Amino acid sequence: MNLIKETIQSLGFSEFDPISYSFTVVGDRGGRFLNVKKILEVKKEKIVLALKKGEIVLEGDGLTLCGYSEGDIVVKGRIDRIGVNREQR
Repeated sequence: MNLIKETIQSLGFSEFDPISYSFTVVGDRGGRFLNVKKILEVKKEKIVLALKKGEIVLEGDGLTLCGYSEGDIVVKGRIDRIGVNREQR
């Protein structure tokens, strides 16, 4: 079993698939988001990323897209808030 799945299950979140999305935020410099299907919105204060089921909403300051490859995306800027919506628009 992989570390992410073990960690999620140990926290009691067994009802969802931890592989459906994953992200890492590095301080106030940005982050990496995995399993992104489409970019829905890009503004300096807000980025919305479509997932297979739902979307991730990033809010912050100076947000820019730095790289997108095979479903992985790198966002640069200060990310203040991350929200996950289970349903897409």
